[in-house]
Amino acid sequence: KLLYQVKISLIDLEKGINGFVVISEELENIMYNLYENRVPEKWKFCYHSLKPLQSWIQDLIKRVEQLNE
Repeated sequence: KLLYQVKISLIDLEKGINGFVVISEELENIMYNLYENRVPEKWKFCYHSLKPLQSWIQDLIKRVEQLNE
């Protein structure tokens, strides 16, 4: 669910930046958090972390790799 949510959010954000869809308040918050190197609130439902976005993504990749093994 988390990977799906991250994917959909980023796809929608890209569409909004390119002018294909209206950027909602939710997308604007995601964009601001990404700019500030923070994990968007919408992505924190699976596991909570105080790490900045870059470290959070690295941790997420490790978790996915572990589950795939």
